[in-house]
Amino acid sequence: MNTIIAISLLGVITLFLGIFNLKRWLLPVIIAGLVIALGLDIADWGTTTYYFSNMFFTDKFYVSFAGLMIVATIVTFLISAQYYKEETRSLEGIFAIILFSLVGGLIMISSGNLATFFIGLEILSISLYLLAGSHKNSSFSNEAAMKYFLMGSFASAFLLFGIALVYGATGSLYNKDIALFINTNAWNLSSLLKAGVFLISVGMAFKVAAVPFHFWAPDVYHGSPTLITSYMITVVKAAGFAAFLRLTTTCFGLDTDLWAQNIAIIAALSIIVGNIGALSQTRTKRMLAYSSIAHTGYILIVLVAAQKSASAVLFYYSIAYILSNLSAFIVVIMVKKSTGSSGIDSFNGLAKVNPVVALCAAISFLSLAGIPPLAGFMAKYIVFTSALLQGYIWLVVIAIIGSIISIFYYFRPIINMYMKKPDYEQIDTPKLSMVVLVILTILTVVIGFVPGLILSWM
Repeated sequence: MNTIIAISLLGVITLFLGIFNLKRWLLPVIIAGLVIALGLDIADWGTTTYYFSNMFFTDKFYVSFAGLMIVATIVTFLISAQYYKEETRSLEGIFAIILFSLVGGLIMISSGNLATFFIGLEILSISLYLLAGSHKNSSFSNEAAMKYFLMGSFASAFLLFGIALVYGATGSLYNKDIALFINTNAWNLSSLLKAGVFLISVGMAFKVAAVPFHFWAPDVYHGSPTLITSYMITVVKAAGFAAFLRLTTTCFGLDTDLWAQNIAIIAALSIIVGNIGALSQTRTKRMLAYSSIAHTGYILIVLVAAQKSASAVLFYYSIAYILSNLSAFIVVIMVKKSTGSSGIDSFNGLAKVNPVVALCAAISFLSLAGIPPLAGFMAKYIVFTSALLQGYIWLVVIAIIGSIISIFYYFRPIINMYMKKPDYEQIDTPKLSMVVLVILTILTVVIGFVPGLILSWM
């Protein structure tokens, strides 16, 4: 809880730095504040503590995902130094909203009550609507914000209605009470409760861009500023899936068929649509957007198949996914700053212009494709193995076919980098961004060799 309070205060301090025209202190103060918040989070390791009449609680799961989200947010702010280098407008508003969105995500995964869960979800969602439209002079950004707001409002309404139905059926908003009710009445669950769980699942499926509730994702991810897109695809996705797993484990129960089959079907559809949709994309951001939809399908397999190890498997997959995507987006930002384009053709000849950046980009794409021995491969291997052990053979077959399809579009920028002639002589590679990029790439390789080290944390 101290972590949430610290980041909330940091967001307020960020706004005051802008008011008092101390803009050069923005990034140093934010980075220092997030490091302190990370320290407060680590201090909670190994304990389970309840707050405000059990409406919030912290445990290993919360501490692990909160730490991952904070670190990924720190990387986002480090990248922002390059992304907003030529900006003349005030940035304290954008930075503060990013921090408040992080607070919303942390509230979601620490909630022991559906009411506080919804509050956290709306803090996160409203912040993202603003961030998507933060590039005011871009029609694409304005369109992304409007689409996200309209579609997100409908999804929130579904989720809230679902919460109301669950409350009507169980008489409680507390996760533990709902889980107890479901386990006690497993053979005689009311249609009201089933409808409520279904509507909550629909709302969460929208938030994580799962098929068939994914239509907003390609346009929103493409239209949003690239830095914000990277934040949404990494930190926000991690928050959404961690919260989704919280609901299934502490609220709806892992041992019921109340939701599992529906989620399995959504996972299969997400894998198929995401991978096929990415094949025809010529812009890197849209390709990564469809790629994220496919990865949503892989991650949803964790919820239905990993059973008792679901927390550890989801955490490992999230780390591998975040590392690879952050690396890819750093390179996209570098290339776009130098060429003015984020199309796949803008990667032409990158290996000849800057071999280090090209290698890092290649490793990130290979990891996302699931090529051994990188972290992405090991993450998929663990997920697929868990699904096989639970009898989801049909789902694993679809997932493997999807992974094979993904090789075609992930290899396109790699081929362009190494097989084609460059259209430019150099790209902008700030030292800070290069250091972050190299570290992320090294971690992508190392984590692929030591999955047990991370899986043992949870």
